[in-house]
Amino acid sequence: MKVALLKPPATYADWYKRPVLGLSYICAYLEKNGFNCKIFDAYYNLWSDKELINNVIDYKPDFIGITAMTHEINCSAQIALMLKKQIKSPIIIGGCQYYCFT
Repeated sequence: MKVALLKPPATYADWYKRPVLGLSYICAYLEKNGFNCKIFDAYYNLWSDKELINNVIDYKPDFIGITAMTHEINCSAQIALMLKKQIKSPIIIGGCQYYCFT
C-alpha cells in the first residue's frame, strides 16, 4: 500500500521553514510496518497547491494523510477536495482539528 503524507503550502508566513517532524515519525512507522510512504511537503519545498496536487497524483497513493494546524485547515480541506476529484483514495486531515473524507 502506498501512503502520501502532505503538508500544505504556507498560508500566511514562511519564516519557520523546517521539515515536518510529525509526518516524518508517521512515515517511519509506516515504512517499518511494510507500507510505501512518501512525504509531500509543499511548505518546505515552496510548492503551490497545484504543484502539490500534481506531485501527489503522480505518486498514485492508496491513502492520503494531510497535516494541518488551525490556520491551515481551510487550505488543507480545499486540497483534499481537489484531490478527491481525481483520486478515489481515502483522505484524512489531522492535527489540531480533524476531518475525514472517504
